[in-house]
Amino acid sequence: MSLYLPLNRKINHALTTIVFCGIQFAWTVELGYGTSLLLSLGLSPTLSALVWLCGPLSGLLMQPLIGWASDRLQSRFRRRIFICWLGFLVCVSMLLIAYCRSFYYTIGTAVFAFYLLDFSINGVMAASRALMVDVAPMEEQDAISLYCSRMIGLGNVLGYAVGYLDLVQLFGFGNQIELLCWITVLVFTICTSLTCWFTFEPIPEQMNDLNLSKVLKLLFHLPPPMAKLCRAQLLCWLTWFPFLFYASPWIASLSSDNVLDGARQGSLALLLFSIVSLVSGILFPIFFPQSKSKHLLYNIWSSGLLLLGFLLILSPFVSDRVLCISIVALVGIPWAIQLWIPFTLLGQFVLEHEDWEAGLANGIMNIYIVLPQLISSLIVSFLFSQISSDPPHQYASVLALCAFGALGSIVQLIY
Repeated sequence: MSLYLPLNRKINHALTTIVFCGIQFAWTVELGYGTSLLLSLGLSPTLSALVWLCGPLSGLLMQPLIGWASDRLQSRFRRRIFICWLGFLVCVSMLLIAYCRSFYYTIGTAVFAFYLLDFSINGVMAASRALMVDVAPMEEQDAISLYCSRMIGLGNVLGYAVGYLDLVQLFGFGNQIELLCWITVLVFTICTSLTCWFTFEPIPEQMNDLNLSKVLKLLFHLPPPMAKLCRAQLLCWLTWFPFLFYASPWIASLSSDNVLDGARQGSLALLLFSIVSLVSGILFPIFFPQSKSKHLLYNIWSSGLLLLGFLLILSPFVSDRVLCISIVALVGIPWAIQLWIPFTLLGQFVLEHEDWEAGLANGIMNIYIVLPQLISSLIVSFLFSQISSDPPHQYASVLALCAFGALGSIVQLIY
């Protein structure tokens, strides 16, 4: 059932998914400035790396928990109430980050703020993903997932673009991190408010009676379509996480004589990656107008992963900075597919299986997305210790070797 406003379907999809623009804008700011802020406060690189365990921990705990909790509510606000309250905590955490130097325990405040940000924003994401499945009927799951992909791309582009600007010179007061955090709060609040105000949720006919013990049992006895989707996610994210973390350092390492220029080139590569992803998300409906068939969706996803694997395997053989930036930018094409296809398949699965709720299904799939982050961290650490070379070739070799995850995922999708 769908409870949309009497507006154009495209406008409804955009309003429902615009919350992801705000989410991604906040993620981009955290990833772009978080480590630099912690190091500037006096935290060692080793300890700062431990802080970022908040990412996988929060995803592992919050997404299944919020999904399950919101499934159990019988209310037309069952998803949006979590989006609003956890969204408020996102804004609080961003302001704590902005003014952490004003507190006596500066480092402790900053670390607490980043953990609060990651836990609250993962909760917002879980409720928002479930909301998409709730409001769009089966035949529109691919369309609303595409809009979600576009909004994430838009948030990336805006986040990297604003972070690239000299905000102090632009506004004439404050400092870069304070201004950036205030802009993040503004963008996030606007996007979240639009989604919550203009999206109407269907009231569930009966409450989900799954308790935590049943949820844990389901993790090890997934229906075949869900199991196939989760295994494919597990494998391909073994490739995606290393790319997302090390693409920028790879480009930056090509400018070893000028650290500032290297950082700017790394930011430029990610900005182009985001633009290509956003444009791809807009163009996909033109090339795939009938993308509701599971077989076609699997083929599109496999093709994107094949392109991802090819580009990363190519990276050790390329030393020209322009070509390396081009490789990072072109990865935006399979990234747009990654943000679209799996969640379309998830939405179709939930609507085909009445005993499954959107929040629970999304939370379980997210476990298979988060676990590769922990696994890939160990794999990458081992690879860095074994590859003795100059930094550019070291980064490129790690990216190429991690391409096995994407190729393994293709095998899973085909068979």
